[in-house]
Amino acid sequence: MKIYIIFLIITFACFADATIEIKVLPENISSNLKTINNNYLVIYNTNKQKEPPPLLIFLHGAGERGTDISKLKTGAGIPPFRFFDKEKNQPFLIISPQCLPDKWWNTDELNIWFAYIEKTEKFDKKRIYLTGLSMGGFGTFKWVANNGSRFAAAAPICGGWKRKDFNSRPINAELKNLMSVPLWIFHGDKDKVVPSRQSKNMVNWIEAAGSNQIKFTLFKSLGHAIWEEAYVNNGQLYEWFLKHKRN
Repeated sequence: MKIYIIFLIITFACFADATIEIKVLPENISSNLKTINNNYLVIYNTNKQKEPPPLLIFLHGAGERGTDISKLKTGAGIPPFRFFDKEKNQPFLIISPQCLPDKWWNTDELNIWFAYIEKTEKFDKKRIYLTGLSMGGFGTFKWVANNGSRFAAAAPICGGWKRKDFNSRPINAELKNLMSVPLWIFHGDKDKVVPSRQSKNMVNWIEAAGSNQIKFTLFKSLGHAIWEEAYVNNGQLYEWFLKHKRN
């Protein structure tokens, strides 16, 4: 069986050193996935690097769900990509899957998807970073809780543990994974879509479990749409990611 991986390459002139490739999963992988689109985005720096790049995985929010991968190139899709505009020589390989319509991030399927990515992309296995916003913020917490040993650091943006349920919390095994990974958590204090209590609860629970690796940024006057502040205006996030490396 022939496996067609890349069906379209788009290069943006305004991001001269960045290339976006839309890739497709082979049928033997995609047939096992019920929540993840078989198309995904790969964004990389076209400047030659001597060493494998660190990997930054981005999980989008509910508004970018669908079967049209181009949704991830506008609005709240791939905010980390805009970092190329400010730092042309940034080192990350950025990869973003797409959640199918009316689905939520499923960690079991994300693990299947990542197993394929791990075999087909070249990156530093000790520098794998995870971030996501809104629904992707929830997905970030869940994936780290499911597989903490994979990630060197993670940044959930306006997320939480369970949508519209403030009492649901991670079990002990999940908290152990969460406390093993450096986390930088962001939320807007005026958020009416996902109340900031969601992130505050996560900070309290993980710290109570023994973590001393949490940074928490609460934007006092902002609502739900804080991705520009977290991803674009906050250049420190990317420097913070790069300070962390798995043993």
